[in-house]
Amino acid sequence: MPAHGGVGASGDLVELAHVALPLIGEGEVFYKGRRMKARSALRLLGLSPYTLKPKEGLSLINGTSFMAGAGCLIAEDAQRLVNLIVRSSALALEVARARKDCIDQRLHAMRPHPGQVRVAAALRTLTRSSTLLRAPEDAERDDYGFFQDVYSIRCVPQIVGPALETLERLHSTLKIEINAATDNPLLARDGRLLHGGNFHGEYVAAALDALKSSIAKLSMLCERRINFFLNEHVNRRFPPFLNMGVKGETLGLQGLQFTATSTAAENQSLSFPHALHSIPTNGDNQDIVSMGSGAARLMARVLENTYLLLAIELVVLAQAVDCAGDVPKLSSESKALYSFIRNIVPAIRKDRPLNAELEKLQKTLTEGHLPKQMV
Repeated sequence: MPAHGGVGASGDLVELAHVALPLIGEGEVFYKGRRMKARSALRLLGLSPYTLKPKEGLSLINGTSFMAGAGCLIAEDAQRLVNLIVRSSALALEVARARKDCIDQRLHAMRPHPGQVRVAAALRTLTRSSTLLRAPEDAERDDYGFFQDVYSIRCVPQIVGPALETLERLHSTLKIEINAATDNPLLARDGRLLHGGNFHGEYVAAALDALKSSIAKLSMLCERRINFFLNEHVNRRFPPFLNMGVKGETLGLQGLQFTATSTAAENQSLSFPHALHSIPTNGDNQDIVSMGSGAARLMARVLENTYLLLAIELVVLAQAVDCAGDVPKLSSESKALYSFIRNIVPAIRKDRPLNAELEKLQKTLTEGHLPKQMV
């Protein structure tokens, strides 16, 4: 299926045509890793091309099946990502020795946005057994002179909560979409033929664009915490770039930050709402379109980028734990997360290429091998 071509109105015509073609023995497919003519693949499978009945050709290509299907896969991956970011946030709170106030139930009851409340509750659960968080009755300033924590530590519920709610709105939109009739014209129960625009993908495009913006913001949250732990002038407690080797001879995690910075910047560029790029086409019959399939494709790219940023942040957090010798003080949940990271990426004491390890960690996160959904 080509990545380009659909405008998300009059259905996902180009994408769905390439899905439908093999059914009638046309086009190309991949079969057992080989690209071949669809008719040859059908023959190998002992199948015959399908003969379309009235209106079936139209119904195969004239709806929003591609953007809706891609959206469902994206929603599943995004739900996993949000859950992982809540877990990484809990570890970040512990390593930063954050004040417990920022996740206190009383604080969030005063501004009870559902996502914010749920994220704060998840963070309380994850950090329950930690001995690193500072209680309100502790000294106002910690040993490093902080009175209040930076926003990327203190405001996690307020930043992740909106993304969680945006994701839930996407779920709701997709549930309606995949159970809807979206081709045209449609035959009503009373036998009337109705000419309309259910093929227009604006609902899906708008929901995907909204989530894309939210996920890009979460990638910025990861990037800011990466910077916090790597910059000794900001965190005031860790060696520069979490260098556990000989200063001047080893680089610590400097190289990872370059990747994080450039990836977050790309997400910022990609997060412009793709539905706003409507351009008239089809002899101006399709004079305003959704660009929903493109919105799905760009959303998937932002999601992939954010998994990479999350993987980098987890490596940084594990290195910070080692620098501070905090493993015994971590909550049981964060200890499990720390062990998960270290099983893939051992502590960096001497310079070594990290690309293969980072790729493996990102792949493992994407495939969902970390248990327990928190939000």
